[in-house]
Amino acid sequence: MLGFIRTKIYVPTGLGVNETEYVIAHERTHIRRLDYLIKPLAFLITSVHCPYFFA
Repeated sequence: MLGFIRTKIYVPTGLGVNETEYVIAHERTHIRRLDYLIKPLAFLITSVHCPYFFA
């Protein structure tokens, strides 16, 4: 998954049809939950809150 405005799902090659469908469904769940926005925000908050963790 890549992108903030137009999020795209990138699927690795060599997967079977069932595996590809599972990966796409899994990534769509992340998009619906806005995980691509929440994760960078959570990282920013964590890095400000406890900077010694990243040192």
